[in-house]
Parts: sequence; C-alpha cells; structure tokens
Amino acid sequence: MKKLLITLLSLALLSCQSTKKNVVGMTELEFQNKTDSIQNENIVSGKLCNGWYQTSQTENEFKRFYVKDSISFFITPRPKVLTDNFSQSREFENNQGIKGLAIILDKIGAESWSETTLNNIGSRLVFILDNIIITAPIVNAQITNGNTAFWKNETSSDEWKKLKEFTKK
Repeated sequence: MKKLLITLLSLALLSCQSTKKNVVGMTELEFQNKTDSIQNENIVSGKLCNGWYQTSQTENEFKRFYVKDSISFFITPRPKVLTDNFSQSREFENNQGIKGLAIILDKIGAESWSETTLNNIGSRLVFILDNIIITAPIVNAQITNGNTAFWKNETSSDEWKKLKEFTKK
C-alpha cells in the first residue's frame, strides 16, 4: 500500500510539470538534465557544444582563443543557456547601420540568463558555436528580460546563418 501511494504521488507530481516545448520551452528538470548531459559530453569529447558559457579564473582543459580580441579564456564546461532556449529572433539594424539578431529566450533560459549575468557583472560570457568563441561580451548589468543579441559584423556569414537557424521553430 505504501509503495502504491508513493508511486501515485510521484505520477501526480510528474504530471504537473509542463512539457509543452513550443509554448513555454523546456521544464527546469529538462534543462538541468540537458545541461548535465552536455557538460558530460563536453568533458568526454574535449569540445564545447553550442551555447552561452561562463569564463573561469581556474585553469582547465577548455581554454579557447578569442580571435577578435586576441585573448584566451578558460571556460566552464557547463553551458548556462542552450540554443534550445532560443524561442524567437528578430533581425534589426542600429543607428550606424550594423545588423543585429535579437534573441528572446524561453522562461528557463531567461531565468538562467538573469542569474548568469547577475553573477558575472564585470566578467565576460562567451558564446560557443562549433567549439569556437564567436562573441565574448563583458557583462555590464543583470539582464532580466530574457533577451540576448548577436552582431552580424562580429560573425562570419556561416556563423550568422547558423545563429538564425537556431531560432527557426
């Protein structure tokens, strides 16, 4: 009887979790499981999967050179925001005519982005695409609105095309 109650309670709890991916994105548990899995994959392969990562003051095997600023970073192998968290995008142009790609994150991505930017003010975050740093902005403030952006002049044509593909759903 006790096992039956525990099983029923477990099923009830699991059924309460949202699984609608296209509307609300992934659940917190799915996000944690996916970032755990990607971290393990990164460690085993020595390569970094696509996504936003923190830089680290501690030396590790994930040292990457950022060509655009001619500096190297040690990167934590656990992603902070996944390309799966990209829910919408919009191309725009700033006052100087430079094109950008605004990304809106799903709920879980926005929460992780908010926490990550808060904890990294004054430091750089890096976006990895095909195991290469394509941007490494310095965080000036916490970003709570679930937005991130990329600039076309900081990416190659192939990188720009791939970034746009991540948001097509």
